[in-house]
Amino acid sequence: LKLQFLYLIARAPSMPSGKRILFLHGLESGPGGSKARYLQAHFENVVVPDLKMSLFDYTKENSAVRNCMSLKGSMEGCINVALEAIAAEYRAVDPAGTKNGVTLLSDAQARAVNETLIIVGSSWGGGLALKLLERGIHPHSTVLLAPALGKKGWFGSLLWPAWCPGSLPAGGRGVVLFHGDSDDTVPVEGSRALKAKYPDIIYREVAGGDHRLNAALLEPSDGHPTGRLRAALQHILDGDLSRL
Repeated sequence: LKLQFLYLIARAPSMPSGKRILFLHGLESGPGGSKARYLQAHFENVVVPDLKMSLFDYTKENSAVRNCMSLKGSMEGCINVALEAIAAEYRAVDPAGTKNGVTLLSDAQARAVNETLIIVGSSWGGGLALKLLERGIHPHSTVLLAPALGKKGWFGSLLWPAWCPGSLPAGGRGVVLFHGDSDDTVPVEGSRALKAKYPDIIYREVAGGDHRLNAALLEPSDGHPTGRLRAALQHILDGDLSRL
């Protein structure tokens, strides 16, 4: 089975050896956000594409306002950005063919993604990560931080699609999900429903955690001197999911 990716005109750098992390940032964030900086400070081979996403910033290519306030249109644009980033990372594994301007990921590249790529998605980026799973991207592991499966308030419920995925590969195995029970931006009920639908998801509800989860996951705490998120990712890298 071959996965389709947008064609990259620019020459991609050689693929680093070992595992790597693809971080997908939140709605109004970017490559310089706090979680991106945290991951880059603690891990090598962290890729953070600029999703060019916002609700109302017209200068952002994938903003909702440039897509006639269609978040589905914005999501498609962000999916393309993420696929380009993945294709660039794995170009050196095996020559990729093209058909009608679309890059076809070879079987060897798909295996490399499955064996070495960890996707971390925060909020909007978490919803994006779920869409990538639906599209047939099978990473080694996926970590979701308060994924944007809905939005609180009447305006948010009108604008924001319900993005509980219809299907996940392997029944959700390899997916780790964190969500704060005090999130006043994205309802925690969406993550609870996702866990109920896919029992193999490892779900950790953070008591008192807000939407950003920075205090709960990035800051030092008892047993996690460099933050709970780093510890969780290290357990994934070590293949010891029982400690999550």
